[in-house]
Amino acid sequence: MINELAEKELLEVIRRRCVLRGDFTLASGAKSNTYLDLRRASCSWEAAELIGDVLFDRLSEPPPDAVAGMASGAIPLVTSTVLAARHFAAGYYDQPLEGLWVREAPKDHGSLSVVEGMFTPGDTVVLLEDVATSGGSLLKAATVLRDMGLKVLAAIALVDRQQGANELLKEHDIDFQAVFTLAQVLEEEK
Repeated sequence: MINELAEKELLEVIRRRCVLRGDFTLASGAKSNTYLDLRRASCSWEAAELIGDVLFDRLSEPPPDAVAGMASGAIPLVTSTVLAARHFAAGYYDQPLEGLWVREAPKDHGSLSVVEGMFTPGDTVVLLEDVATSGGSLLKAATVLRDMGLKVLAAIALVDRQQGANELLKEHDIDFQAVFTLAQVLEEEK
């Protein structure tokens, strides 16, 4: 069940804190005069809990074993969602939810890990992303996790710029959904 009140509050925080205007190059390489810096929300006291509640609410049924995303953008999303799962544990959600972070490259010391967190091959995972443009970051995370034996069920972005992420992920058998579109975020600015 979608928590509409939490989504509405989160949308207002994103509009107020995260919309930047100027000349930007996105992670996809595309140029834009609008940049959404969702870390301004995901790392804030005012939005972290909302983000966890909203993302947790959108997890697949049955729930996955873990949520994951690329470091560093997805780290606060993963953490917030894992904490939301703990809050809901007294209700219908009765299994632990692990959080995983996929590094750009393996560590060069210690465990040499490319994926941080605890998992077992065969575990199911839902990917999390702050802003999806082309879907390249989500596909990179999915590829790493699949190579490690995990089953990627779906991907959820807080905001979809609607520039190809859905299509790319569909080509790789990953269901994609977004909480908001860029148009919804910018709607109030008109």
